[in-house]
Amino acid sequence: MTDADLVPTRAAYGPDDDVTLEWTGPRGPSRLVVTRLGEVVRDQQVEPRELLALGPFPLGGYAVWLESADGTGDARTAFDVLPSPVARPRYGFLSEFGPDRTRDEIDAAALGLRRLHLTTVQFYDWAYRHADLVGTEEEFVDICGRTLSHRTTRALIEACHEVGAEAIGYAAVYGVGMDHADDHPEQLLHHRDGSRYSLADLLAIGNLDADNPWHDHIIGQFERALAEMPFDGLHLDTYGSPKIAWDHQGRPVDLAEQFPPFLREVRRRLPEATLFFNNVNDYPTWASVATPLDTTYIEVWDPHREYRHLVALLETARLSAPGRPVVLAAYLVPYADGSTPGADWAARLALATVLSHGGHHLLCGEGNGVLTHPYYPGFARVGEPTMRLLRDQLDFAVANGDLLHAPEGRTVTHSHLSGDENDDLAVQAPVAVAPDPRAGSLWAVARTSLEGLTLHLIDLSAQTSLEWNRPKEPGAPLDGVSVRVRWAGDRLLFGSPDRGPDLVDLDATRDGDYLVATLPAFTAWGMVHLPR
Repeated sequence: MTDADLVPTRAAYGPDDDVTLEWTGPRGPSRLVVTRLGEVVRDQQVEPRELLALGPFPLGGYAVWLESADGTGDARTAFDVLPSPVARPRYGFLSEFGPDRTRDEIDAAALGLRRLHLTTVQFYDWAYRHADLVGTEEEFVDICGRTLSHRTTRALIEACHEVGAEAIGYAAVYGVGMDHADDHPEQLLHHRDGSRYSLADLLAIGNLDADNPWHDHIIGQFERALAEMPFDGLHLDTYGSPKIAWDHQGRPVDLAEQFPPFLREVRRRLPEATLFFNNVNDYPTWASVATPLDTTYIEVWDPHREYRHLVALLETARLSAPGRPVVLAAYLVPYADGSTPGADWAARLALATVLSHGGHHLLCGEGNGVLTHPYYPGFARVGEPTMRLLRDQLDFAVANGDLLHAPEGRTVTHSHLSGDENDDLAVQAPVAVAPDPRAGSLWAVARTSLEGLTLHLIDLSAQTSLEWNRPKEPGAPLDGVSVRVRWAGDRLLFGSPDRGPDLVDLDATRDGDYLVATLPAFTAWGMVHLPR
C-alpha cells in the first residue's frame, strides 16, 4: 500500500448528503471508480485536491478505488448511504474524557471514526457517578479515580456529530455507588441472607421494580443526562449477574422479568433516543427483544468460546427480532500482547464470522484502539499494519453491507451445500470443506437475500483450535478453490477484504443448470455472490 490515503468525511452519509472523500498523501491526476456490488456507478478523472466532492448517492454501500497514472498514489476506501446511523450500527467506543485532552487528540479520534466507518459510538464511563450521571461540576473525579471533564465529553460528542456518527452515553441501569447505596438500602437488591449484591466493591445493585424508588431515580438520571449532554442515546448496561435476587423485604426478584417493563418505561420517557441494552452473555435476550430497543446487543463471554457460539448468538438474535441489527461485544484478549500475527488472525476470523452472519462487532475506537476487556479505558493501542487490516475488513463490510446486513437474509448452508439430498452448491478446495466451523477446514456459509445467493468461505485450514478469543495460526493465501452453483443467472462475483472493498466479475462457465468458477487466491475470508 502506498502512502496515499482516501477517507470519507463521514462515517456514513444520509440520503441528502453530498459524499465527499478526503485525499491525502501523494496526489496527481487520477482515475476514481465507484462501484456498488460489482456495478460501476462512477468512473471519472480527478485532479489533485484535498476534498473530492461526489454529490449524493442512493441508499446502499459503495467501494471506491483511486488509481494514479504512475501507480504511486493508489488508494481505496468505501462509504455507505443509510437512512440513519443506527440502521447499520458499526459500534465503536471513546473512553478518554480528561480535561487536558487537546483539540488535535479529539480530531484524531474523529478521524479514527471516519477511517473505520463507525456510525455509533459508546461513551464509556463519561459520568460523575452511576447514580448521579451529570453531577454538579464540569470537572470531577469518577469512582475509578480518573479526572474527567464534561467540556471534553461535549467536544467529543460534537466531533461525532460532525462526522455523521451518533454519540451514545454509557449508563448502567442498576449500578449504585456505595455512597448512594449506604443512604438508600431500600433501593437495592440483596442475597437471601440480607447482604447486598455488589460488583467489585465499587457498586451495589439497584432494584428496577416500578414500585421501587430506584426505578424512577435512574430513569430521571437518564432524562437529565440527555437534557444536559447532547448525546443521541444511551447504552443501558447490565452486569449479567445477579439473575435471581431478593429485595429489601426478602421477596425474590427475577431480573429477566424486571428488565422488559423497565425498558418500555425508558422508551416511553425517551421516545427519540437511540437505545442499546446489554444482554450479557445472551441474558436475557429472549425477554429484551420484545421491547422497543434499536439494536440487539450481546456482550460475549464463556462458555460462548467457539466460532459456532458466535454464530448461534447472531442467528438466534436475528430470528428473535427480525430486521433489528445485532451487535456483539466480543473483546479480543490476544491484542493485550500487542499487534502480533496471532492477534491479527484472531481479528480476521472473528470479524469474518460476525460479518458473514449479518452482525456487527464492537471492537475498535479511540483512533487506533482495540478492546481486550470490559473496562474500556484499558484498551490496547495497535500498530499501523493492524489498523490497515481492520480498515480493510470494515471497508469490505461497508461496501458490501447490502449483502451482509440484508434484513431478510438467512443462512441456507445445510439445505444447499452438497450432501446426500443437496446438489445445489458444491465447493472444491485443496483442503477439507465443511458446512460448520471445523479445525483444518474451509468453512462454507451460504446465505440468501433479495440480492441473491452469497457464499462465504472462511479459511480455518491452518487452525487447530476453534476458540475465537485466542491467538490464531497465521495462514497463507488459499488458492485452487472452485465453486459449482445451480443458478439461473450468468454472473458470479467475488471479493475478499485483502483484495479490496469491491466485488469483481469472474469468468464463470455454464454447465447445464450450473455456473462453475475457479476463485482467485484469498486470505482468511472470500465471498462469492450470485445476483438475482
